[in-house]
Amino acid sequence: MRRIARIIAGVSIVVATSAVVLPLTIDLDKVQRRSAERLSRLLGSPVTFTEPLRLHLLPIPILTTGRVLVGDPEAPAAQIGGITSRLAVAPLLAGLVEPAELTLERPAFRLPGGQAQIDTITLVRQTFSPLVTGEARWGAHVATFAGSVAGDDGTGAANLSLRLPSAGGALDFAGKISPLATARGLTGRLTIVAADLAPLGGPPNMPLNFEANLAAGGGEISLSDVKGRIGATRIEGGLAAAHGDPVVIDVTAKIADLDLDLWAAPAPTPAIAPAEPVADKPAAEPLPASPGAPAAPSLLGPAAEAAPMPRLSLPTGIFANLAIAIDGLRWKGQSLAHARFEATLEQGAVLVREASVSRVDGSRLAVEGSLTTPDGAPRFAGLVKFAADKRTATARLSASWPDIAFDDIVVHAGNRLIRGRLALRAGQPTAMQGKADIGGIGPISASGLVTPVSSGVDIQSLRLSWRGLDLTGRLAASFAGPSPRIDADLATDFLDIDQLTAPRKSGALNPGTPLVPPTLALPPLIVPAAARSPAPPRSSPWSTDPIDLSALQAADGQVSLSARTLAIQGLRLDGAKARLSVDNGTALLESLTGQLWSGTFAASGRLSGATQPNLTGQWSLNGANAGAIGLGVGDVKVTDGRVDAQARFTTWGRTTQDMAGRLAGDGRMTVTDGIVSGVDLPAIHRRLADIGSLGNIGALLQSGLAGGKTRFSSLAGTMQAKDGVAVTRDLKLTAEGGSAAVDSSVDLPRWTTDTAVSLRIGEGAAPPLVVRLEGPIDNPRKLIDANAIQRYLVEKGLGRALRKGGEESGEKPSGKRILQELFKGLGGR
Repeated sequence: MRRIARIIAGVSIVVATSAVVLPLTIDLDKVQRRSAERLSRLLGSPVTFTEPLRLHLLPIPILTTGRVLVGDPEAPAAQIGGITSRLAVAPLLAGLVEPAELTLERPAFRLPGGQAQIDTITLVRQTFSPLVTGEARWGAHVATFAGSVAGDDGTGAANLSLRLPSAGGALDFAGKISPLATARGLTGRLTIVAADLAPLGGPPNMPLNFEANLAAGGGEISLSDVKGRIGATRIEGGLAAAHGDPVVIDVTAKIADLDLDLWAAPAPTPAIAPAEPVADKPAAEPLPASPGAPAAPSLLGPAAEAAPMPRLSLPTGIFANLAIAIDGLRWKGQSLAHARFEATLEQGAVLVREASVSRVDGSRLAVEGSLTTPDGAPRFAGLVKFAADKRTATARLSASWPDIAFDDIVVHAGNRLIRGRLALRAGQPTAMQGKADIGGIGPISASGLVTPVSSGVDIQSLRLSWRGLDLTGRLAASFAGPSPRIDADLATDFLDIDQLTAPRKSGALNPGTPLVPPTLALPPLIVPAAARSPAPPRSSPWSTDPIDLSALQAADGQVSLSARTLAIQGLRLDGAKARLSVDNGTALLESLTGQLWSGTFAASGRLSGATQPNLTGQWSLNGANAGAIGLGVGDVKVTDGRVDAQARFTTWGRTTQDMAGRLAGDGRMTVTDGIVSGVDLPAIHRRLADIGSLGNIGALLQSGLAGGKTRFSSLAGTMQAKDGVAVTRDLKLTAEGGSAAVDSSVDLPRWTTDTAVSLRIGEGAAPPLVVRLEGPIDNPRKLIDANAIQRYLVEKGLGRALRKGGEESGEKPSGKRILQELFKGLGGR
C-alpha cells in the first residue's frame, strides 16, 4: 500500500509540475502569430486574433481564443465569436500544439444587404486519417460535413461532403488543392441537391439540382459551366470574383421557365440569432444632386400616408457586372416571353443598361438609367420605353422616394398622339395624379389612390376631368390578358355629350323640330299654319371619310355611369344610368335609362369596329309629355298628350355615308288625349257648314288656321326603313272637327323627303286638303294639291262668295286666285 501511495503521489507531482511548467515552455504568442499567418495564406485575406490565446491543461488540454476577424478589421468580411481547440496530449508533452478537435462559435459572414450566421461549427481530425468531420447548427437545422486532403502539407486531392437532413440536401465537392506562390489553389466539381426547399423558406415541393466547376485561389474565385434546375426552372451561367480594391464581380445567367408566382409567399425563414455587431465603415458623405435633376413630383393634398423610406447603401468598393436573360417568365398571372437585366455597379451607383420584359404578343417594356443612394434613399433617373403593335410610348422616369414621376410622356397609338405627365407618391395606397393631351380628344387630367393587385391596379377616389366634365368613382385595370382591361364605376352631376364630341350637323327632318337623328325621328305631323322664310339649303350631313374606331382596340372593359343630368343635342335625360362595355373591338351599350320629357327612356346598342363597322340599336320612350317634346312645325304644336314610342335599327359601312345608305329598321309612335295649338278644326268645320255666310276665303282661314286649339284622341303611326329610306304610310290624327293622314318617304343617303299631309275637315264627304313637302330634308318645298277641294268648294257656292268679293275689289275672280288665297292661308306663297 505504501508503494502504491508513493506512485500516486509521484504522478500527482508530475502532473502538477507539468501544469505549471508546460505553459511556460509553449510560446503562445508564436503559436497565435503562426496560426494567423497560415490562415491568411489559406483564405487569401488577413486574419486577426483580437485577444491573446489561453491554454488550459486540466481536466483536458484546451486552447481558446477571443474574436477572430477575417478581412479588414474595421469592416471584416467574416468573424468568429471564439475558437475552442481540444489539443492532442502526446504532441503537447513534446511542446507541440496540434488540435484534435476545433469548435467555432457563432461564425458570421457579411453579405450584400446583411449577414449570415451559424451557431457552431465543429471540426474533428481523426488520428490515423486526414479526414475532418463536424457539424454546423443554423437555427433549427443541423448540417453534418466531412472533408479530407490527401497530402499532409495541405495539398493534393480534396473532397468535401455536407448533408442537411431537414431539406434532404447534400453538397459534394471533388477536386484538388495546388500550391500557389503565397497561398493555395482549389479546383474541382461542385454538386448541390435538395429534395425540397420548403424547410429552408422556399416554395413547397421545389427540388434543387445544381453543379458547376469551382476554382479558387490567389484572391479569385469562379464558378463556370454552371448548370442547375430549381423545380421546372433551368439555369445556366457563370460567376467570377476577384479580391482587390475594388472587388470585381461578374455574373451571367440564362434562366428558362421561371414562375415567380411560386415564390410570392414562401414559408417563413427560421429565425437566426443576431451576431455580435460587425464594425462598419463611417458613412459616406451624400453625393450632391445632379445638375438639372428634376424636382420631386408633388401631389395635390395628403392623398395617402407615404410609405416608410427604404434605407439602401450601395457599396463603393465593388465593381460588378450582372447580365441575366430569362425565357418563359410568369409573374402575377402573366406569361412573359422574355426578360433581360443588364447592369453595372461602380462607385456606389448602379448603371442599368437594360431592364426589359417582352410579352408573347410582341409588346415590350424597357427601362434604362442610373440608381444612386446619396442620402441612404434610392434615387433613380432614366428612360422608359414601350412598344406594341401600332403603339409606342416613351417617358423620362425620375424617382426620389417616395415620389415617382413620368415626365415628357409621348404615346403614339395608331394615328393618335398623346403627351402628358404622371406623378405617384408611394404609400398604402399610392397617390396618383396625371395630365395628358390626347389628339382628337383634348386635355384630360386624373387623380386617385392606386392599390396594386395581382394583375394590375385598383384606383379608388378617382377624379377625372375632361372638357369641363368632372367624373368621380373607382377604376380597376388588369394587364393579365392579351389586351388591357379597364372596369370603372363613375358618377357625375352634369354630362353634356355635345361638349365631348366634335361639332356635327343636325339630323332633324325639318327646321324647327327637335334635333333628333333621322333614324330615330318620325315625319312632321301637322301642316304649318303660317308661312316661314325659307332656310338656305344645306348639304348632306354624311361623310365619305373612313370611320376610325381604332380606339376600341386599345383596351377591353366595362364602364357604369350615373349622371344627375345627361344632355345631348338639346335633349336632357334626368337620373341617367348607363352601362357600356368593350370587348375585342366591339362596343356594347348594355343599357341607357333615365327620365326624358317626363317619360321613361331606355336604349341599348352595339357598335363593332371590324373591317366593316356595324351598328345596331333600339330605344323606347313611354309616358312622355308631348308638350315638352314640341312635336309640330311653325305655330302648330302638340301642346299636351301622352307619348309612347319605340324604334330599332341596324346598319353597317366604312363611312357614315355608307351607313346612311344601308339603314334598316322600324318604329312606332302613339300620342293619346292630346291638344294641338295653332289650328282650330272645329271652327273651320262650323264655317264650312255655313258656307253661304262666308264673306271671303280669308275669313275662313283666319278663323280656323290662325290660332285656337284642337283636341285629339290619338296620333299614331309606324315607320319602316330599308336601304336608307324611311317610309311612313299609316300615321293618322283623329281629332275634333277633322283628321289628318301622313304618307312620307325620307331618303337619307340623298337627304331628301317626299311627304304628303292630307287634312280632312269634318266627317262629311269633303275631299282632303293635301300639302306636299318635297326636296332637301332641311328645307323642303311646300306644295298644295287642292284640285279636289276646289271643285267641292265651287259646288258648295264658295265660288260665288269669291266672285262677289272680287267684284267689290274690281278684280275678276278665278280658280287660280282661289288656290292662291287658300295656299297662303296654309303657310305657302
